Amino acid sequence: MKFYICAGHHPKARGAAYKNFNEHDEARAWQALLVAMLREAGETVIEVPPLTLQEKTFMINDSASREDVAIDLHFN
Repeated sequence: MKFYICAGHHPKARGAAYKNFNEHDEARAWQALLVAMLREAGETVIEVPPLTLQEKTFMINDSASREDVAIDLHFN
């Protein structure tokens, strides 16, 4: 089983924002933490780069198997 970890939204469409925070940057920070934790636990992890939703979907669908897990991180 592989884990595909995505940060929600995109650098050009950052999602929800409040003061100095935006959803994409927060999701990227959490993505890095989750990837590190899963790898430390011995899991196979694919850190999905900051692509558009369509590009992420194609990337994952092209290489994932039915046993794999895709996680797209979002905050509102």
